Amino acid sequence: MNRRFELTETGADAHALRSEDQGGILFDLGLGLLQVDAFVRATDSAVASALRRHVGKPVFAAESAAMAVILDANPHRVFVSRAGRVEVFQPIPPPNGKSPQGRHTHVLPRLLAHGRTHPATEPLPSD
Repeated sequence: MNRRFELTETGADAHALRSEDQGGILFDLGLGLLQVDAFVRATDSAVASALRRHVGKPVFAAESAAMAVILDANPHRVFVSRAGRVEVFQPIPPPNGKSPQGRHTHVLPRLLAHGRTHPATEPLPSD
């Protein structure tokens, strides 16, 4: 994948699954993952403008308020891999809130810091 390490605007989402989302602007979160590129899609111009102020900085850096913008705006999350694309429309719960039923996302710095490609509880075959 692209292995970006800072928030990056990548342009209009021409491959959005729903036609009404195709004008949205994708921002790569810069998580540097091997298996997937993680994006948020801004369909509101004010949200896109707010995110643009943080482009070029890691989303979890102290000087970046990008995650605050994302948590406030609840944009769609888009994950793209070699195998396919997943779009998540569920709202992001507040810090003390409960995760919704069904598909949802967790972008947690303490888990991402491990650099794992899979859950630690998932054994990998030796072959």
